[in-house]
Amino acid sequence: MFYEILSFYNFPIYPMADLVSIYLKLSKEDISTVKFILETYDDIALVRTLDAEAAEIAVLATTDTEATTRAILADLKRSIGLEEIEQPESVKNDWLLTSN
Repeated sequence: MFYEILSFYNFPIYPMADLVSIYLKLSKEDISTVKFILETYDDIALVRTLDAEAAEIAVLATTDTEATTRAILADLKRSIGLEEIEQPESVKNDWLLTSN
């Protein structure tokens, strides 16, 4: 029904892309920098702080934007130093982060 309403009003319907979670550890001071830079690019990725004290974040990209997101992260790694980590234990039951 939802898609029928959208098509009636001529809204474009895009296929749903899979979500990719990239877990990072960095300095607390750099969380806002990474968030600002990634979210400045329209429709590339979102940043979710997992643990501010441990300075762990999740970068949420789609399969369509993963390569671009990883390229941006590689560039950031040279200037601020961040490290990709395994999924933290604290998010094992998070419906959004474990759905991929």
